[in-house]
Amino acid sequence: MYRMQYPTSSAAKTPGRTLLLVSSILIIVFNALGSFVPPAALAAAGFRLVEVGIYRHAMWDGWVVVFVMSVMMSLFYVVVGIVGIVFYKKAERAELLAGLAAASIVLTIFSGVVSGVNMADSFGSLGLAFSGIASVFSTAVALIVPILFLIGALKNKKAHDAVSCGHR
Repeated sequence: MYRMQYPTSSAAKTPGRTLLLVSSILIIVFNALGSFVPPAALAAAGFRLVEVGIYRHAMWDGWVVVFVMSVMMSLFYVVVGIVGIVFYKKAERAELLAGLAAASIVLTIFSGVVSGVNMADSFGSLGLAFSGIASVFSTAVALIVPILFLIGALKNKKAHDAVSCGHR
């Protein structure tokens, strides 16, 4: 009896490779560009607050925390994107990529919450009203690419698990 041979190329083994590659590139581009925005925004906000005369030490400290967190997260995301590009065709690394995607999603949600709380704390009731809308919207938009990255990693993991268990 003739047994049909399945393709053994990496394309057959990594159905999530396109999502991983595209989302990895987007993660790198967005976060490399995004790492320049926080210093400029922090400087502009600080100068404006001093100019208007509503500078408060606690408010400035909150913005500094958001700035440091933003830069650290941008660096983490760039590393995630590079790892994604290196391993997007390797199904055996799908679990690592899924873990990085999950960490990215958690950090994005955490950042959205901290930014919203900081804005509400800085600008009072107006900040609370604006931060609720802005924080939810910006966090939802920021989650799109990490979710696509996670979907690609899970597709590769599923394919790897099926091949390693002998199922096709």
